[in-house]
Amino acid sequence: MNIVILTGFLGANPEVKQLDSGATVCNMSLATNQHWTDKDGEKKQRTDWHRIVCFGSLGETCAKYLAKGAQVAVRGELRSNTWEDDAGKTQRSVEILAKSVDFLDRKPENAAKKIEDIPF
Repeated sequence: MNIVILTGFLGANPEVKQLDSGATVCNMSLATNQHWTDKDGEKKQRTDWHRIVCFGSLGETCAKYLAKGAQVAVRGELRSNTWEDDAGKTQRSVEILAKSVDFLDRKPENAAKKIEDIPF
């Protein structure tokens, strides 16, 4: 089974583009943090960076509503790519192919409407 669940913060604004096929693809950089205390009582932190790829309407929605620093939860699968660079050396990358992205940030106060402001 190939399932990945990550919660973190975007390191840059999402980048969206159209493929030759007409499909929309959105690439995002996600930082996840791990905190612990070592055996000497010193606090430590480690940040890992993940490449997130979203296709279609999911990618369009992420590009429209997300920005650098946004907190998200991503569910998807690992995908590895292998290619040969210009020097003939084999390169490899691993990315997360997102199936869903949950926006964890609260809405800005000016975007939220109070129940009293909604006409019935």
